Amino acid sequence: MRFLTLAAAIGAALLLVLGSAVWLMRASSRGPSPFIVADVAIGTQQLQIDTRYTRSPAAPLHRSYDDLDLLVALPDFSPAGERANQLPLETLLTITLRPKDIRLEPRDKVARLFARYLDAQTIAGDAGLVMRRFQQSSPFPGEEIFMTPPEGRLFWARCSPASSEADAQHRICLSEMRYGALDLRLRFSAIHLTRWEELTVSTSQLLASLSR
Repeated sequence: MRFLTLAAAIGAALLLVLGSAVWLMRASSRGPSPFIVADVAIGTQQLQIDTRYTRSPAAPLHRSYDDLDLLVALPDFSPAGERANQLPLETLLTITLRPKDIRLEPRDKVARLFARYLDAQTIAGDAGLVMRRFQQSSPFPGEEIFMTPPEGRLFWARCSPASSEADAQHRICLSEMRYGALDLRLRFSAIHLTRWEELTVSTSQLLASLSR
């Protein structure tokens, strides 16, 4: 009886292993999800969106959006799409497309919106950027802003506070830029701050490839 019980357990384990192997073989044999290039309007901006940059490449897109996220793998700017949830945070860039705000350009936000909430101290950083901290009484307590001097007209990014040196490597930054009739919000890891010029140029090139 003990032998039969052991044999049954071994048999069940073998079936489980075999089933897992078959599942993995089927999963690995599946090619990338199909995708389409869809005509989309965001405000007045007409785009042809490669759906591999969206979370569901096989799903049809609507004709127009108030905002739309593009998911980009860094550093090569390849489509991240459906694999975004499996990518390390440090290798993912999310670009949110919105109609431009005619009241305020992204390049003017430091001078016209953020400056009143910043501490006076300016700290020189890498890649030509300087850093200032938001006051605790501001709408962004504890955050830091990295920008091109003096007022971030070429580039700025608000970054979440870091509680330690190790945590600093996992901070998330938000930046904004304008492309045509769109305002773009960029969400990325703080480790890419020193590559800000490449980041903004490559984003513009991506949008140029999607515009029509």
